[in-house]
Amino acid sequence: MKQFVLITLLSFLFSMVFAQNNSLKKLTDTLGVASTDFPKSKVFLKTDKDIYAPGEKIWFKAEILNCLTERPSKEVDLIVMIKAESGEVIIDQKYIIINGLVVNQLTIPAWAPEGNAYLIAYTPTAIQVNEASLSAIQPITINQLRSNDYIINLQTNKSVYKPGDEIKLAIQLNAITPSGKKEKLMLSVFDYQKELLTEKLTIGVNETNEYKYKLPTQVEDGLYFEIQTTGKNKVSQRLPIFTIEDRVKVEFYPEGGHLLSNNVQRIVYRAIDPFGNPADVSGKVYDQLGNQAGIGKILKPGLGLINLMPMPGQTYVFKIDSKYDQGHEYEMPETLFNGCAFILVKTEKETIKATIYNTGQIIGQELSLAAISNGEVKLAFQLEAKAKNSMQIATRDLPLGIINFVVMDQNGSILSERMIFNTPNEDIDINIETKVKPSATNGEVDIHIDATNFIQTFGNCVADVKVVDAQNLYQTTNNSAYDFLKYPLLTAIPKTVLDIYITNIELVANTYRYFQLQELLDGKNYLQKKDVTKKFSGFVTDKNGNRIPNARVMAVLAGNPTLTSTSTDENGRFIFHDLNKTRDMVIKAISDSGKKTYFVHLDHSFDETLEELLLLESFKTKSIYAVDETPSYYEKNTNLLKLAGSETKTKKPRESSNSEKLLQSGASVLDVIRMIKPFSIKNNQIVFYGTTNSILNQQGALIVIDGQKMGTSIDALNMVNSFEVASINVSTNPVDIQQYTALNSIGIIEIRTRGDAQSLRNREEMKKPEEYISKFVPESIPENVWKYQTTLYWEPEVKMDQNGQINLHLKLSELRTNFIVQVDLTSTNGITHRQRSSFSTLKKALD
Repeated sequence: MKQFVLITLLSFLFSMVFAQNNSLKKLTDTLGVASTDFPKSKVFLKTDKDIYAPGEKIWFKAEILNCLTERPSKEVDLIVMIKAESGEVIIDQKYIIINGLVVNQLTIPAWAPEGNAYLIAYTPTAIQVNEASLSAIQPITINQLRSNDYIINLQTNKSVYKPGDEIKLAIQLNAITPSGKKEKLMLSVFDYQKELLTEKLTIGVNETNEYKYKLPTQVEDGLYFEIQTTGKNKVSQRLPIFTIEDRVKVEFYPEGGHLLSNNVQRIVYRAIDPFGNPADVSGKVYDQLGNQAGIGKILKPGLGLINLMPMPGQTYVFKIDSKYDQGHEYEMPETLFNGCAFILVKTEKETIKATIYNTGQIIGQELSLAAISNGEVKLAFQLEAKAKNSMQIATRDLPLGIINFVVMDQNGSILSERMIFNTPNEDIDINIETKVKPSATNGEVDIHIDATNFIQTFGNCVADVKVVDAQNLYQTTNNSAYDFLKYPLLTAIPKTVLDIYITNIELVANTYRYFQLQELLDGKNYLQKKDVTKKFSGFVTDKNGNRIPNARVMAVLAGNPTLTSTSTDENGRFIFHDLNKTRDMVIKAISDSGKKTYFVHLDHSFDETLEELLLLESFKTKSIYAVDETPSYYEKNTNLLKLAGSETKTKKPRESSNSEKLLQSGASVLDVIRMIKPFSIKNNQIVFYGTTNSILNQQGALIVIDGQKMGTSIDALNMVNSFEVASINVSTNPVDIQQYTALNSIGIIEIRTRGDAQSLRNREEMKKPEEYISKFVPESIPENVWKYQTTLYWEPEVKMDQNGQINLHLKLSELRTNFIVQVDLTSTNGITHRQRSSFSTLKKALD
């Protein structure tokens, strides 16, 4: 009991502890500096719906939050684009961020190709730190719901194959709008991004069609089928093909960060397939003598749990016994004799019970324990390390949400980390009531929202509310939580005792995605200038993620077994200095003896990583249309649906060049120049291959921006934002060079920016803050448009009354459908909750 009282009083002793402890002072000073200058911000997107017609507006809310503080970012610009699954940039626009928020709209061009697409939003800083995962990626569908619309269903005869096996693929094309009896499809087979086969098929509609395909005898990584209709409405579907040769990635996370000898510990393991999706694998743990020491059981999709008492001097492997990846062995983390681990015993309504296990030379040292939330130390104290330090921590002393407990030594080094979800076990559901008042025309609906339960539990909050046709939402309910973790929680906001228990187990195998606390303490610079000469680089690891020095790395092309090869340095990194990337190039790594193969991790540019993220996103199954409901919905509303988006008429612009497309996707100006004409960099200047840069002629290509000569240093390119570039011309023709100088023999780089690029900021700065917001105002929409309106209400951050109530009175459109009322609540400390209700206009007085 004394120990419990001591810890609840620690908040009053906070300043005293810091004054006496150098490690805690270092921690708070580091976080204090980082809270103002940490460069990474994550974008989160919400839209009024998921399925749009060409010409319609996408109403969106973008929240830009600092990845350390999880508070509104200081970023000023946001790029929002629509990108088709084919890779075409349909439209992109720049918006001004005010206090970490953009509330606006983006009109889909009337010429936009129908099919799967993505709404992508990111800041220019995401390009500077080269992290495409900082962007928000939201799948959308562009579809007019005309004739020949289908739902594609693909199934294979087995779940796992051997290379060389024959696959029997069952293809079902279910019509949701009027169609013929036959339909032409394009079937392709890919090994990740390498196309193995493309074939045209004619199949029967509303029936099962069988297609046979023999797998290649050698599989690189990530086989999948792609089926696409060939008409204007390009419906597509991708289906992974799993083989016994797949490189399943298994990661082990001992609770507290390390395996300690002679202590029973929980080890959570994660397994993912080549497409980044969770893979369910189970197995057994064996020591180096082949004795079984533990069992790994599946806890959640892709997540398993092992209980193990590691012994001194022993090494352990985890051998898969489930069907997928069966028989493969994975080395487990090394057992420490001198170590420390923060272990969660249990959580209760008012307390967190925890234990710190210490071994070897750690026992007897002065340790510091800190609880960190949103980049701030919320609670801290010192203790003398014993073999077992038990404690109870009052939950009321800690903020709600994820708390990171950190144990540090006297030098400020982190010995152990453990995340815990702190939330009361209480009901946070809200009340949504709807009352439809039919009429001979549109009718009306009253909506009452009561957020009292949430406010009483989590404090003041804001509410985002939308009322939208259920047919324009994907059937799955997306997670509304703000995700700064490496792996999104499967239960975003745990409520029940079981949810809290399993989520806290899950947090053993998690960490912050965009920074590591030890990196911050070590002074890592996330914005350090990259070496632009490293055109093709990466690192090599074994299957456990350990970097491999002195590995042989080979670049391989079909018809050219080995283009070139190199070796990794002491940190496992490699560089090909004079090799340009191509899509069909494969990079392999082996040991010096050639007996072991390793994993290669290439350094990707922002746009390359974005493309990879979009590819992985395309494999996530989502039910766009309900087979049973959509034909009836279309039949009832055919005439209205044909009008959707028709009020907006736009012509398709000229076809963009490859360089323009690269610039639109976020590629750097330097990368685009390299694509136009390969070069090397000497003395911070660009020298094109085939030109001479002699001892007497030490110069690079002349850089000209909007007609102004900027010299030959590549630093001039830092002044150019790729999104503001209209064209790039590269020439080594003396006639072109002599337009600007007669003294240069290397080449000329002419860059033209958009005419209004420089004035955009000046114009925007003259606006009032409220003018940055484009609001969805039902009263401003003409009646002839409103009658087919699928979004009846869209209001981010609705004002509640003092009792946490929202009352809405809305006019209905003429659609006969079910409408969804979705409410997203966000508390001031970042706790989120999403709830839906529905009402129907299928039976109105007009019927």
